[in-house]
Amino acid sequence: MITVIGFTLASALCGLAGALWQIVAARLLQGVFGAALVPLSQAVLLDINPRERVGQAMAIYGIARYLPETRPAAVRLDPFGFATLSLGVGALQLFLDRGEQLDWFNSIEIRAEAITSLLAFLFFSVHTWTSLGNSFLNKALLRDRNFVVGVMLAFIVGVILYATMALQPSLLQGLMNYPIVFTGLVMAPRGIGTMLAMMAVGRLLYYIDVRVIMAFGFALTAFSLYLSDFHIMMWLTLLATPMLLLLRKSKAPAPG
Repeated sequence: MITVIGFTLASALCGLAGALWQIVAARLLQGVFGAALVPLSQAVLLDINPRERVGQAMAIYGIARYLPETRPAAVRLDPFGFATLSLGVGALQLFLDRGEQLDWFNSIEIRAEAITSLLAFLFFSVHTWTSLGNSFLNKALLRDRNFVVGVMLAFIVGVILYATMALQPSLLQGLMNYPIVFTGLVMAPRGIGTMLAMMAVGRLLYYIDVRVIMAFGFALTAFSLYLSDFHIMMWLTLLATPMLLLLRKSKAPAPG
């Protein structure tokens, strides 16, 4: 309840912001309160749904993946691991966001952000690898083939989807001279297709191997990228598809 109220108030503050620092502060609050919404929502869905309905519930929620049947026991937070990972990700994001504006490594700020990100990730990696107690990243997860391959696939899919989502409006408005309204109409079917696919996948999980469903999704994504002339993203999608063979066969339990 606290996260929901906090995120709602932070969103309202974003709309009321009258200066840059105000909207930055409001967005920061959105991140603070919003970070807990997803895991807490997933935990609630796991608690209120029987095991045979978890796949469909997660698909409707927007996540077509398998989650543990029970939640792991609470562990102590690793402050150093959390701090170094957060610093590394934050510095990397600033480096990528501002690099083009500041002429990349000709800028002192960009060089500082690159070095900070590199050192933070290095400290995080060494700390995680050598930690004898609890670390922010559980090293045992890296021995789970499904987890490692799943994370790699999620990374590739994220690069493909977010990159095209960010580039398409600029392409339509800047190069093809589409007005804003038409750009929105072109982008809207993407959300409708995603919603319908999630509803379908929630039911298909009971009868079809997840790898087959994912392969079909990759094929559709590659075809749509080909039609959109995003050929680099298309080849990245096709190259990622064989990784599905590394996943262990899995199918959701049939509903009772």
